[in-house]
Amino acid sequence: MNIKPFIRWAGGKQNLAIEILNYFPDDSLIGRYYEPFVGAGAVFFASNVSTAVISDINSQLINAYVAIRTHHLQIFSLLKRYSQKFQDNPEYYYDLRSLFNRDKEKHNYIQAASVATI
Repeated sequence: MNIKPFIRWAGGKQNLAIEILNYFPDDSLIGRYYEPFVGAGAVFFASNVSTAVISDINSQLINAYVAIRTHHLQIFSLLKRYSQKFQDNPEYYYDLRSLFNRDKEKHNYIQAASVATI
């Protein structure tokens, strides 16, 4: 399966992921892959590892990964709604960003959809 990062991340490795994977050991030698600074996850998504642990200091980012795993249908529905609202009113982005910043301590799928949008 070819999965790409769902966000852009400062210092992202999307353009380097394949080159970085050239330095990985053979898949049969990797028991579990650990990604301590996942960010957008370009290397993780480009790899073929079967078992992985991802982490990051950014709790909103980790909330987004967890929410996508457990509430992907609700997030997809919200993103479709956000997309329509952006088409109708480009200024809606600023409203959504304000809501995200106001609710930074919340960790739920609504906040996760905002991470993917802003």
